[in-house]
Amino acid sequence: MSMQRIMVMLGLIGLISAMGIAAGEDIDMGSATISLDLGSVGSHEVTKGESYSMDHKKIRFQYDVASASVNVEGVSDQVQLEVHRMSTSEPLQDAISERDQASGLEHCLMNSDMVPVGEDLQTEPHTIDGQDGILATINSDPGNPSYIAAYSPDQNEGSRSIVCIIGSHLPWEITKGIFASVKTNMT
Repeated sequence: MSMQRIMVMLGLIGLISAMGIAAGEDIDMGSATISLDLGSVGSHEVTKGESYSMDHKKIRFQYDVASASVNVEGVSDQVQLEVHRMSTSEPLQDAISERDQASGLEHCLMNSDMVPVGEDLQTEPHTIDGQDGILATINSDPGNPSYIAAYSPDQNEGSRSIVCIIGSHLPWEITKGIFASVKTNMT
């Protein structure tokens, strides 16, 4: 085998290895494992938060929340994740009630720890992990907006019990790549 072929093979092995490293960071969130490509953010560290349970009051059910954050280059919470697991399956695409026209996904997003209290969100449809979800832009700091996407990876006859929420304080071009790389496995 010629030296040139050996060099080409070693280059291909290195390229395949680099693609495997950049393919995704798996973050176990209890009810779901979320994989996302963080290769474009540079040096980062994933920190899992404490899980907790709450009672939902309007429609009576319990839900569990698991969270994680990604610190980038020493700056905390540049990417945040939450998984909400409800004890009942709910229709998340429809309006909550005649009085509250927010969808179940919007409701979960607005009640996440990622949205500043009192922030009025404008959402738009957004596909994430092949699911119909929503995307919100928060312009609290107009020069540095943040982005939050919510979707549900499980569905049973139009209702769902898992909501995944991913927020980013990174520029849109990096955020868009991270959101596009999301893959969710139910556990």
